Amino acid sequence: MSSITLRRCVVDKKTNKTAYDGYADEAVALGDTALSGQVFGKTFEPTKPDSRGNIRFAKLDGAPFRASFIAEIGSLEQGTWLSAQPKNLPPAHKLPFTDANSKSLRMILALRCPTGAPEELRTQFRNGVAVCDSIRPADEIVEAQHGQSFYVTESIFLNDGEGDPTDNITMHVRLHPTFEVSYTTTSSTPPTPRRRITKVGEDATSSDDVVMEGTMTSERKISDTYPTSKLPEIKGALWALDRAHLIQRDYKDVDGTLIAPHELTTKLTEGTLVLVMVELVTYVITDQKPGKKIYHILADKLRILDHGNGEPWTAPGLEPSDFTLASPAKRPRDEAADNAFDNFGSRLSPSPSPRKRAGNSRRT
Repeated sequence: MSSITLRRCVVDKKTNKTAYDGYADEAVALGDTALSGQVFGKTFEPTKPDSRGNIRFAKLDGAPFRASFIAEIGSLEQGTWLSAQPKNLPPAHKLPFTDANSKSLRMILALRCPTGAPEELRTQFRNGVAVCDSIRPADEIVEAQHGQSFYVTESIFLNDGEGDPTDNITMHVRLHPTFEVSYTTTSSTPPTPRRRITKVGEDATSSDDVVMEGTMTSERKISDTYPTSKLPEIKGALWALDRAHLIQRDYKDVDGTLIAPHELTTKLTEGTLVLVMVELVTYVITDQKPGKKIYHILADKLRILDHGNGEPWTAPGLEPSDFTLASPAKRPRDEAADNAFDNFGSRLSPSPSPRKRAGNSRRT
């Protein structure tokens, strides 16, 4: 039994439950916002194609489709890619990466069934995968009726292996675009606030006493921006960014603090247990022969439930090849899905520190 499984399967003497038991209870509490409970065509459906022909999904009441599930971050070999550079570089004539052609770059998490999880969590994971995997067969029926043919790229993979098929499933989930572009002049260095005018007789406040926001973890806010130089791979002739910047997403650590873009490689290590809220999108490319359909699962929000034991992630060497990816438009949020995600864990009792848990496990 791995150290991760042991830690998550130790029975808490106060609650008489394991950490996995608590997560399973919370997964049930997600209710109709859980990915595993969705049914294509009954609880959500495709929207009309946008101006580019791309298809998103909505609930039957018209709200944008969002759903959450629990999974474990997989390895590089399984498909995790936490680098600003794409896994496959485009042809040389499309380089370097500029503000224009870098907007579609996304990091990828290969998510798998949690290691050593009880049957409730295993079923929740597999059923969630089945929901995402049910869209393509429905499209095939429509394509056959219209005599259409597409080159298809999917995000669900069933690897050859022994034992339960659930353990051989990986789901590739793409994070928000790594870069966004500002069309106003910005500086990576915060400006020095000027001395303010005070009433006669009052003491002036020194500008040295003013604390700039965003300098500490607790002060981070969603949509805060960071200079691209925060990522070590953004250097050399491959990059020619001007107004592009990194942006703070709704990705949180175990304690609820926001994870900055340049911290993802050390926080989202292999074996880390996460709660992820996803949306689905089908990119349709018809100006090529044959046309292409690309089925993507996008991480809208993420929360770490328990850290893994993997090493900080580093990108291996890259080789040139084709790479194309469309960037989705922003959509209004689903309040019910947001509330269910944010309230996850409210029923869990405070867990002991890793040191204390380790001590308890040795005594038992």
